[in-house]
Amino acid sequence: MKIEKLNKENIDAFIRDLSLNEANDLEKNIDKVSYFGIKNDNTFIMGFDALSDEDKIAIIYVRNKIKENEVKDCISFLTKSLSFNNHLIIDVFDKKLISVLDSVYKVKEVGVSLTGYIENNNLKEKLVDIEMKTIRYFAFKKMFYCNLVRQNIQDETTISMIDNYFKKQDFDNISFIIFEKNVEFFNELGYSIVYKSYIVS
Repeated sequence: MKIEKLNKENIDAFIRDLSLNEANDLEKNIDKVSYFGIKNDNTFIMGFDALSDEDKIAIIYVRNKIKENEVKDCISFLTKSLSFNNHLIIDVFDKKLISVLDSVYKVKEVGVSLTGYIENNNLKEKLVDIEMKTIRYFAFKKMFYCNLVRQNIQDETTISMIDNYFKKQDFDNISFIIFEKNVEFFNELGYSIVYKSYIVS
């Protein structure tokens, strides 16, 4: 296996190998993004974004019929290639890949949203007191984003109050970063999983 930086020379092969149907934005903006492809036997099987956090990547693209053992080999290869201390955090957006990794690696956190996507760029941090608890969140225009993991909020009563408060505001999208144990409760509140973040070591 090997890693290649995606560029104008290899983007067509990447799109073809992964059978990507909607890749216009990727093709147009290839010089502006830090995406990398993973090749096995000279064929692209995955694509990832190198995130700003140390030892963290986001797997965005996955070949349609990738085999489970190939996934595990790929994750092992990425850990050996990219981590400084044999420790890597991987955000995974592909549902099939999530189902494979759930049985193998520890989940660090889960991103959920009412609309199926999470936007946390250009958001401004704000504070609000809800039932005598100060909640940190980020908002800009019609977007809302709150990391409950960093605030160690996992009590369902508190979560319900936070959810009720922000659903009454005028946001187009509400998204949270949550503990895995709270996924089912957020599903009941109308949220869907956007990604899961795994600790691989």
